[in-house]
Amino acid sequence: MTVAEGQQRTYTLFSGESTEPDSETAALILIYFNTFKDDWFDEDVDWDSTREMIDIGTVSATNSFELPDEVTNISKQEGDYVTLTDTEGHKALYTLVKANKLQTTNQVNPVAIVGRSLVFREAFRSDSHLIGATIAVPHYVRPDDMVSGTDDIPVDNPMYLCWMAASELSAQDESKVDQSPRQLAFAGKIMEKMKQNNGAQVEEVYRAANIFYGENN
Repeated sequence: MTVAEGQQRTYTLFSGESTEPDSETAALILIYFNTFKDDWFDEDVDWDSTREMIDIGTVSATNSFELPDEVTNISKQEGDYVTLTDTEGHKALYTLVKANKLQTTNQVNPVAIVGRSLVFREAFRSDSHLIGATIAVPHYVRPDDMVSGTDDIPVDNPMYLCWMAASELSAQDESKVDQSPRQLAFAGKIMEKMKQNNGAQVEEVYRAANIFYGENN
C-alpha cells in the first residue's frame, strides 16, 4: 500500500466518506504514519520484514569480533544465525545462543552477543579454511520515514497505521471522539495478528537456512 492509498483509507475510516483528504489533513496523516511506524518498529518484536544480514568484518585467529558502531539492533533471538562465507563462497552457519550458555550449550557451533562483541565458543585456528571468511550477522533496520504519496508503507500490515491514524484524527475531533477507542481496538487486533504472523515467518527463516554447519577447531 502506498502512502497516498493509506491516507485515503485513513480518511475514510475517520470520516465515513470516500473523498480524499485535503492537503492539511493528508500532511497530518503522514506525520501520524511516521510516528506509529516507529512505534511499531520499537515493539518488543524482531520484525522479520526489517531483518537484513550485514557484514561486520572477516574471520581471524580469535574468538571475539567487535561489532561496528552502525550495528545497533542485532538479533539476540536464540535460534537465529550468523553466517561465515569463505573466500570460495562456501557458507557456514553458527547459531545464536544466550551469552551465559555459550560454553555449556549442546548446540552445534554456537555464537553469542557479549556486550558489543560477537563471541564464538573457541578461537579459529590459524589454518582453518574459515580464516578470511566474511562474517554476516542478522540486523534489524528501522524503516526510513515516508515523505511522499508514492512511498510504500513499510509496516507488515499497513492498515495498522491507517487505524491508528484514524483514531488520532477522531480523538482531535469533538464530533467523532467517541469512535476513537473502537478504531484503536481495531489497530490493536491488527498488531496482535502481525506479531503472530511474524513468529511464523521467523520460524520459516530458521528452517530455510540451507547452509552447512562450520567448524573452527
